[in-house]
Amino acid sequence: MHDFLEIKQLGDNQVLNHFQDFFSAYASAAAAVGTTTELNVEVARRKVDLHIAGNDLAAKLTRAIQHRRTDASSAKDAALYIFESEKPEHHLPPFFVRLIEIVKTHPNPGLRRFRGDIPVLTNHRFRAAMTDFSFTMADIETSVCVHWVAGANSIPSYELAAPLRVPFNFILNSATRQLVHGGAVGNEKGGVFLGGVGGSGKSTTAINSLSSSELRYAGDDYVLLDFDRVPVAFNLYGTAKVKSVEDTIRFPRFKDHFEIASADTSFGKPVLFVTEHFPDKIAAQLPLNAIVFPKFEAGAKLQVAEMSRQVVFREIATSTVRQTAGNEHETVALIGRLVRELPCYKLTFGEEQSGIPDALIRIIEKT
Repeated sequence: MHDFLEIKQLGDNQVLNHFQDFFSAYASAAAAVGTTTELNVEVARRKVDLHIAGNDLAAKLTRAIQHRRTDASSAKDAALYIFESEKPEHHLPPFFVRLIEIVKTHPNPGLRRFRGDIPVLTNHRFRAAMTDFSFTMADIETSVCVHWVAGANSIPSYELAAPLRVPFNFILNSATRQLVHGGAVGNEKGGVFLGGVGGSGKSTTAINSLSSSELRYAGDDYVLLDFDRVPVAFNLYGTAKVKSVEDTIRFPRFKDHFEIASADTSFGKPVLFVTEHFPDKIAAQLPLNAIVFPKFEAGAKLQVAEMSRQVVFREIATSTVRQTAGNEHETVALIGRLVRELPCYKLTFGEEQSGIPDALIRIIEKT
């Protein structure tokens, strides 16, 4: 164990060999299960083929992205291979079993960074990350990613509403395209990026936009930001979340559609599958006109004010980097570009929220 902890970086050929072993583990698991679910999705004009060993695992991980399905005959840009085993030793190669064990038992051995990156398996070509319930490794050069889950029942409820963030982040990201922590809503004239830390009011604002005949929804917590020419937010997940069961009461039109994702409400949130109940409200993409930071304050009247770009950049960059394993330099650079090019506003509201959609529309029209 000691020599493993002393590893600072593996050679390129060693990393390649470990990736090939990891991919072989998927193939073995798929053969053992006997059923593989194939799903072809399109996000930000990129087509991804998903290969999932086991129907139960596929059902859990793909419900929130079913609306992104596309023609299987079209050429793919990336491939994602997903498998599970309740214990790492059941399918994973010995190197990965040992790595996972050491990372879990040694909180700070230098083998995992605070957001999950595994430096010893990361180089110019490969990315690797580990969470409490998964391990992911991607070949950026070939856009092939392998994702292992420690049993379908180990997947926390919040992951079911926004599944596969790590593998999607690895294979969809580039210098001009990043998965960003934030939401987006808009109309035919443009859209607004909804930023802010968790619990500030992003989801409340996004869900309120569903009640407007003019606004469409691209996400409440994660969107794929593309900056090829102008900033565009692409939809990935067809879900919206609120903090607690009590919060669903504030949305009488949607209250009966929220699902309690887990009996353990300490880590589960009520989830609204927007695409299943209101499919016409989803916007596949929205060119962005402005950045809006929603903020709930008890007793406050709705108001819009300009906001410091420095504060906006710091909060979006910090929350995104903390939640998304990958190339943080590219992520920070893209967010910096977004904040420099778009006006920034703070949208304050209290218990009365019926005016939120109109306020967002005015911001879009103004910019």
